[in-house]
Amino acid sequence: MGKIKHRCCYLIILFVLFFTSITAFADQSLPEEGEILVQFKKHVENDLSIKREAFEGMGINVIKYFPLSDVYLVRTSNAQSLVHTINRLKAHPGVQYAEPNYKRYLMALIPDDPLFGSQWGLSKIFSPAAWEIEQGDRNVLVAVADTGVDLNHSDLTGNLWTNPREICNNGIDDDIDGYVDNCHGINAITGSGNPMDDYGHGTHVSGIIGAAGNNGIGISGVNWQVSLMALKIIGSSGTGTVADEIEAIEFARQKGAKVFNMSYGGYNYSDIERQTIASSEDMLFVAAACNEARNNDITPCYPASFELPNLISVAASTQDDDLVIFSNYGKKSVSVAAPGFDILSTYLPNTYVSLNGTSMATPFVSGLAALILARNPGFSVTQLKDQILRTVDKIPALDGKILTDGRINAYRALTETVSGPYIYNISPTKGSIGSIVTIRGSNFKTVQGAVLFTGDIEAPVTSWSNEKIFIKVPAGAVTGAIRVITSEGTSNSVNFEVTFYPTNIRILFPHALNDDKTRSLIIFSNPFDSPITVYIRFAATSGKNMLTSIILDSHEKIIFDSAYHFGFANESFSVDCQSEDFFAAVLLMANQDFSNITFIPYFIGSADLNAPIKPPIF
Repeated sequence: MGKIKHRCCYLIILFVLFFTSITAFADQSLPEEGEILVQFKKHVENDLSIKREAFEGMGINVIKYFPLSDVYLVRTSNAQSLVHTINRLKAHPGVQYAEPNYKRYLMALIPDDPLFGSQWGLSKIFSPAAWEIEQGDRNVLVAVADTGVDLNHSDLTGNLWTNPREICNNGIDDDIDGYVDNCHGINAITGSGNPMDDYGHGTHVSGIIGAAGNNGIGISGVNWQVSLMALKIIGSSGTGTVADEIEAIEFARQKGAKVFNMSYGGYNYSDIERQTIASSEDMLFVAAACNEARNNDITPCYPASFELPNLISVAASTQDDDLVIFSNYGKKSVSVAAPGFDILSTYLPNTYVSLNGTSMATPFVSGLAALILARNPGFSVTQLKDQILRTVDKIPALDGKILTDGRINAYRALTETVSGPYIYNISPTKGSIGSIVTIRGSNFKTVQGAVLFTGDIEAPVTSWSNEKIFIKVPAGAVTGAIRVITSEGTSNSVNFEVTFYPTNIRILFPHALNDDKTRSLIIFSNPFDSPITVYIRFAATSGKNMLTSIILDSHEKIIFDSAYHFGFANESFSVDCQSEDFFAAVLLMANQDFSNITFIPYFIGSADLNAPIKPPIF
């Protein structure tokens, strides 16, 4: 009885703590005023009558259309009706997604006293040794979506992409792509062919990727030779929108870019942004992990936190191979680290300056991707990503902080052969028989293989993909090594501790809902000084089910939006949470603007899923 009362008191405390953070959760970066992105379902892609019907009588105007993604940017005449208009669009049977046109922000920190120092980052990633093998290739096209590029910078002009079908400065759209005189890229904000930088950030990023090397002036980029496509999506204020990002992605796809640098981010999830990146499967996207010293596993920053096979998320590291104090991190969601502090590069006007940020770390990885493609032009996106992530230098300070535990190494990436399956980490690292374990890695392939525990005991597989496997700890398993077997061989081994005591805390929320008016938020909290694992089962009335697990660090509190983070949208469902240790869980149901929040009653039950559940006792 005492334990149950203690749990209830702890939950009440958690309610109070929650309200200290709900404002921050709800008051994320505002979208562009009155603007909405709309994507239709596949079966109505070519049906203009249905699209017109969806927009009729809603007081909205179509601003832009992105044909490769079938996305419309529209504006409502009354910004105060934005939520109402979005909900009406979502209710239309032909609409797949309708969401605000969220903003994205630059991920660079400018010091009070800019430093003009040496390029320590290039030595740290072993670029001089790599240049003995490969210096780059003008045939490799890297798209830099940013504030534009100084088109007159003496260290960049030789490596700017030139549109082969456009005659420069003749006032004509020669290649009939919708832009006049877009010789070196586009300005998605104005719809013009002039991507000239008016901020400096994009010029700095471009120099890290590909400032001309060995030319007797200035600095060197990771590539001495490369083609830099300037895509201006962020203005002089330092902000841009998802709509402008989509326009840039579509332009880069049409022109054949292989790498897309994204040194920006924001904390609003966008289905349409995710779908646009996912469908651009022939490009590798490299995204900044963001600069708020947050755990992206808990508070995702987008686009870096999209879990996609063609995306790498980058943290910033120091000259001493520590994580930079401002860098975001995440064992599950941040891929790799690269130099991101006191980084000297090109700047406005035709100068050089040192900046800090995951914005600076990201182009080191994009530059390495281009260098690898110069050496291996036939590489697929999957091969390119694996080559970067599986040749890192493991760094003690990064252990457990990011997926690979490492910082990029250009020489190893050019010289080592990567093949077969590979495990980056498992989560959790211990559990009881029957508990769910997530294995993250690469080259698992789509054809299911096997996961073996010590003694060649095979684990039941609940889900299998090229980069992630869900298994259950099999009966008879003992503490020891886990490895993955595929048609291409056997992976490395990682250790897993099998515990022989069952989960002893179970909290059940039988009534949760997500629809156009309601969103269910789930809060988990760990009161202990050591990490704990919580296993979560979702069961929808539609029959959809999902099992997952989360790790709560010491005294950590996590807020999840069940639709965005777990994919349960437009349906009723239950949430069943279990752990071997005590934890707190709260379910809130809120309206879209968070003006009304309801606490949903929970039940406490046995770890035995077949045992009866009991309501809380106060």
